[in-house]
Amino acid sequence: MKNIKEFEVYVPQSKIDLLHEKIALSRWPDELNDNKWSLGTSLDYLKKATHAWVNDFSWRDHEALINNAGSHMFHSSSGLDIHFLQINCISCQLEAIFESPAFLLLRLMED
Repeated sequence: MKNIKEFEVYVPQSKIDLLHEKIALSRWPDELNDNKWSLGTSLDYLKKATHAWVNDFSWRDHEALINNAGSHMFHSSSGLDIHFLQINCISCQLEAIFESPAFLLLRLMED
């Protein structure tokens, strides 16, 4: 298909720095003490997740995993750009890629 092109995922360092800055500036609400998350994410869980984003997550490692897996972009006839992976060795790469929260932020980080 001529609408499919290779696509390299790259998040500029300035966007990563801005994300870290926004996390550092977060004002945390009081805990609502809801063990079932019916009122939203647990405050403790959210603090641990954001700590991991800032201190443990390597954007460059995850970009490389995604790009090496076969990252492509499809431009649909309706004008929608769809990012997808063409993975030839599912057992080799799939688990490492889908454990990555980078998938949740790819679109957010473009803007």
